[in-house]
Amino acid sequence: MAYPIGIDLGTTNSVACVYRRGQVETVLVDGRSTLASAISMRPDGPVLVGQAAKARSLLEPTQSVTSAKRSIGDGKTSWNISGKSYTPIDVGALVLKRLKEASETLLQESVTEAVVTVPAYFNNNQKRDTKLAAEAAGFQVLQLLPEPTAAAISYGLDRGKDQTILVYDLGGGTFDVSILTVKGNRFSVVAVDGDFNLGGDDFDLVLAEHLVGLLQKQTSTDLGQLIELLRKPGFIDAPRKLLVARARLKEAAEAAKIELALSDSTQVTIPDILGTLLDEEVTIATYNSLIAPLVERTIVKIRDVLKAAGLSADDIDRVILVGGSTRNRLVKERVTEAIKEPFTSERVDEVVGQGAAIVAGYLSSPEEDMTPIEFSNVTPFSLGVCAYKDENRSSYVNSIIIKKNSPVPCIESRPYQLRTRRNQNNQLDVYMLQGESEDPAKCLVLGKYVFSNITHVPGVPALIDIEYGYDQSGIITVAATERVTGQVLPLTIEQLPNDMSWLSGSLSSQQTHLKSVYTKYAGQQRIPGAITDEFGNPKGTQYDLIENNAFSDCVIAVLHLYTGEGFDFKLPEQALKEKGFKIHRWTSVPGNREFVEVLDDACQLWIVSNTTQYLSAKHLQEIRAFFNSGRGIYIWGDNDPYHADANYVINSLFGCRMKGNTMGDRIVQPQSLQGQSGFVSHLITTGVEYLYEGITIATIHKHSQLQPLMYGSAGNLVVAIYDQDGKRAIVDGGFTRLFNKWDTAGTGRYVKNAAGWLVNYERFWKSKQP
Repeated sequence: MAYPIGIDLGTTNSVACVYRRGQVETVLVDGRSTLASAISMRPDGPVLVGQAAKARSLLEPTQSVTSAKRSIGDGKTSWNISGKSYTPIDVGALVLKRLKEASETLLQESVTEAVVTVPAYFNNNQKRDTKLAAEAAGFQVLQLLPEPTAAAISYGLDRGKDQTILVYDLGGGTFDVSILTVKGNRFSVVAVDGDFNLGGDDFDLVLAEHLVGLLQKQTSTDLGQLIELLRKPGFIDAPRKLLVARARLKEAAEAAKIELALSDSTQVTIPDILGTLLDEEVTIATYNSLIAPLVERTIVKIRDVLKAAGLSADDIDRVILVGGSTRNRLVKERVTEAIKEPFTSERVDEVVGQGAAIVAGYLSSPEEDMTPIEFSNVTPFSLGVCAYKDENRSSYVNSIIIKKNSPVPCIESRPYQLRTRRNQNNQLDVYMLQGESEDPAKCLVLGKYVFSNITHVPGVPALIDIEYGYDQSGIITVAATERVTGQVLPLTIEQLPNDMSWLSGSLSSQQTHLKSVYTKYAGQQRIPGAITDEFGNPKGTQYDLIENNAFSDCVIAVLHLYTGEGFDFKLPEQALKEKGFKIHRWTSVPGNREFVEVLDDACQLWIVSNTTQYLSAKHLQEIRAFFNSGRGIYIWGDNDPYHADANYVINSLFGCRMKGNTMGDRIVQPQSLQGQSGFVSHLITTGVEYLYEGITIATIHKHSQLQPLMYGSAGNLVVAIYDQDGKRAIVDGGFTRLFNKWDTAGTGRYVKNAAGWLVNYERFWKSKQP
């Protein structure tokens, strides 16, 4: 008989297994139970696949691809090798084809059927492309099976008692956590969660970055580009010496990680990296401190999946660890603390493939003595469509049709009405979404589903019923039928338009365009490997939020009402001009007409208060209109009584005030979990690790609409922001030094970042595109 196989297509390693004669066998490839998920091209020979390809990637990184699974389903990643383009589907197909060949060698017959596992938290596009890769390798895919389900089947078959299992699956590139109930040989998934951008590769990354930091101390060289290369999958156009250095660092980090799973320390030695010797000891304490935030992300997911299932830790009978990264000691410790001591196999790399083989045997042609298996899964994400929020059609929402953690397979139907026209190809466009947010821009847009050839009926709209569903493999199915004619409508899934900004004004929907003004460090306070100034901040304008001259056509209107102590605004103006801003500055309140004319051309307004209120009700009316239009406002006051106009404006806009004479004159850092002083992580604080506060500062008594940004060294709120409804404002109680002690630590960068954020580029970029 022809045996089907089970395949675990992993990020770093893949496994094939077969179930025959009542036993599961792991297929050996070149004498190994796992196959490295890597390919490498040789100019004078066939494509290398597996361990040889992984080894060659250290010397020829531009001719090799590793960890392609992380990019599968994104529809954009490809690698150009020797003039030929390879997609993640192509790389996956080559790996799967090598597993197919090894299986045929073992079984001495053709292998055409397979169950292929996928992370439980894979979205539709990732599952679809995994299936396409398997088909390209010559397989008929019997089913895509969630990896935790496969692991539970491998561990739990014939255990003889009903139980609730939590499967913690931490592989090379993905993390899943699933809760299943086992009753006899029926395995039912109750809830799933996970992160398909978290795995052992990330453990390697933080350790490699640590090694770069040690290397930087030896060489006194800015290695920021090497850090960037480490964080990018595949390869990019970069100097060969950096690509080779990246490959050696990743190899060394992986080897150290494996050693530290058993030992309390390891020596990392790289003989020749960027012309120097790296020879450093890494202790388990150092390593654990580096990976602790990553491990905590998995613990948060455990809590989330328990909540989704309506269970507590005490309800879990058994915790199963799956994936090579669970050999990590900190992982075992934290899982034990969060739930209970986990159960693990000595061969955790093979468990998923073994479960897939059992299912493959049962689905294809169950042997007479094989225990019947029943299993059911759930949806990892909600499935919805982009719909109008209300009758005014002012915005869009994600209208959820099938909720997360619904059992699969499942189908839900929705009716539609479409006004048709005579002699035209009437069609209905549906944008499919996966995600939990009401905001479509925060969901994955799966594609534009176009139903065509809709019958025109004069005077009445066409009535269409659309069925949305998930099949047994968790892949989305969509079909539409005309209610009157019963005709099934042709469906075409079109590529998404380049401009999807109509979904939402959020940053996530416009990342491509934002790259043109925001630097690659946007949102990062700490820049590993960067040379720092005397205060400890990354040195160089490349670490600012926005590129130099990014806003050459933007005017900042400055209502500069306090000019004492030599405060002439020249230093802030000089800093802002680096980014292309033009400053229109008043030192007294202008007439209303002039005020309006300048504001019409301005991208933002800055108000620097004095002890007396100078703004009139008409000025306030124009400021409110300016703010409501989405253009930013920076409202700067100071200690008592230098906040008269600031309070006039913020009381009107936000219902709050500033007052007081709190002493400062210190340098603050990012806010810690234990303390109240410091600043929060935000685009405005990009590239800022240390920031000087004012000498005496007013405290902002915040309103619920304002979000804290800065707390002074005394623990009082000194800077708050407004970021709602497409509108932005900064309220500053004198924390920021705009004159005296200018740029003692970080002020210049903070001011430039603040102006860049207040432009509200996420809302207005479209109107500024050529």
